[in-house]
Amino acid sequence: MITRIDPIVVFVRDFEKSLAFYRDQVGLKLAYPPMKEGQGWAAFQVGGTGFCIHGGGKGNNRKSPVDVHFSVKDIRGTARKMKAKGVTCLHPVKKMPWGLETTFRDPSGNTFELLEPARRR
Repeated sequence: MITRIDPIVVFVRDFEKSLAFYRDQVGLKLAYPPMKEGQGWAAFQVGGTGFCIHGGGKGNNRKSPVDVHFSVKDIRGTARKMKAKGVTCLHPVKKMPWGLETTFRDPSGNTFELLEPARRR
């Protein structure tokens, strides 16, 4: 069962410019210091939802510049129930540093993530 949307990830072309925009102009508070290695990653906390920017916008082959994660408590059980209702996951559940995830596509071709967040210690 989906319990919330968290996080929403926006892929940006210029990480530094976007970081300054969302932090300094929009006024979002960083959840923790941004990671500038690689393409860059910053997480902001907006109410109870994470809003993140990822510097992978330049030259990536994503259809959408936005990635929405539907959080669940039991990803395998939720994916199994969705599959029984005709939803196709695009890859098996995989372990990532932030938790377990899989991707599914809606009838319009938009992709979304199912995420079982990693337990924080």
